[in-house]
Amino acid sequence: MKDSKSVATAVSPTKIPEVAKTPESPTKAVRQKTRSSVVIAARAVKEGICQAFFSPGNTGATLSAALLHIGRISGVKRPAIACALPTTMNRPAIIIDAGANVDSIPAYLCQFAIMGEIHYRHMFGIDQPRVGLLNIGEEDSKGCDLTIKTNMMMKKLPLNYIGNIESRYIFNGSVDLIICDGFTGNTVLKQAEGMGKFFNGIIKKEVKKSLRAKVGGLLLKPAFQAIKACTDASEYGGMPLLGINGPVLIGHGSSDARAVRNAVRSGLQNLKCDINKQIQTAIEKWGNL
Repeated sequence: MKDSKSVATAVSPTKIPEVAKTPESPTKAVRQKTRSSVVIAARAVKEGICQAFFSPGNTGATLSAALLHIGRISGVKRPAIACALPTTMNRPAIIIDAGANVDSIPAYLCQFAIMGEIHYRHMFGIDQPRVGLLNIGEEDSKGCDLTIKTNMMMKKLPLNYIGNIESRYIFNGSVDLIICDGFTGNTVLKQAEGMGKFFNGIIKKEVKKSLRAKVGGLLLKPAFQAIKACTDASEYGGMPLLGINGPVLIGHGSSDARAVRNAVRSGLQNLKCDINKQIQTAIEKWGNL
């Protein structure tokens, strides 16, 4: 930040009577509620008052504010949300798009792959992350018109592209970057959240059934805590909105202090590596196949 005091004052809830609420049209809310914190934050980035912003509020409003007031990186057709998912390996997988674009075309998905690959390399230190296209089968002939055409185009990109992948491989570490349209990505994300809560509930229920189960539960408590830690969304702080001309991170509505701290750290890493400049260069060279 160039002037953290002015930014802190600008986003103070006591100074901002307008709120972009979930039921509202995000675009309409952003255009009409110019004194909402998400609009002020986006303007602060645009005007150079600060260099990035994090929002745990309405995702649609954050996207609309970023597009309207900050704008896209030159050459980017659509911004996309990159969401980290836990795997059985020692690093997460990222799914992109996780909900910014309900409808997509092959050219959008190819750009998502380019942006996501750059982000993954710099955030997790992996030189050649494995990139896969989410599909209902591994064969080139499988899928709908969107995935078949995208698969053909992805093979022309300078990425470590491993081809089509089925959803069962997302969490076992077989792939680092999963490419899909926003509708599919958001569905996968919500299902993963639901399954996590389901298994947590089942484990608690079974542990309480007998004394033997309770003793076993106590012995396994460290393992359960480790599992909870690796599936905690606060670990990554927020989901980056890639393709916007300034780091924008979207957090969960229940974000705590740890989530905010990690989101700030992620934004600083983005700036340090100049990811947006790298995205612009790569899109100009490869983003219009």
